[in-house]
Amino acid sequence: MSEDREGGAISVLVIGVMGFVLALASVMTAASAVFLTRRDLAGLCDGAALAGAQGVDVADVYRQGAAGPLPLSGPRVAGRVHAYAAARAADFTDLRVALAGVEAARVHVACTAVRPLPVLGRLGVGPRTVHADAVADEPSAG
Repeated sequence: MSEDREGGAISVLVIGVMGFVLALASVMTAASAVFLTRRDLAGLCDGAALAGAQGVDVADVYRQGAAGPLPLSGPRVAGRVHAYAAARAADFTDLRVALAGVEAARVHVACTAVRPLPVLGRLGVGPRTVHADAVADEPSAG
């Protein structure tokens, strides 16, 4: 009779451990998804900042010459940043790219995307917002 009780107790223990392992795997999957999205978003943000840093004000260069850092054109930088981001927007959910600043020869871009969580999303845990920033300097004339 004691063998039947122990067999039932072991079944409950095995089911409990399996539940814990599945919960842990779900959390790790969600954390990995957010980490990978953050890495991809940082890459997009870096690329957008580099694209923007190539938005040189050509008219100003012809007027003043190309000595030192080349002057950047705000509208041209913004156009290049948003064109770069638009070409890669399909990889992200609710992607937002903002030109945070253009200072002399430096471009600062801030990016935000929403990442739905695998497995945990089905259990009612909402998506996570991921942020990334990037700064790029205009390649100086040499």
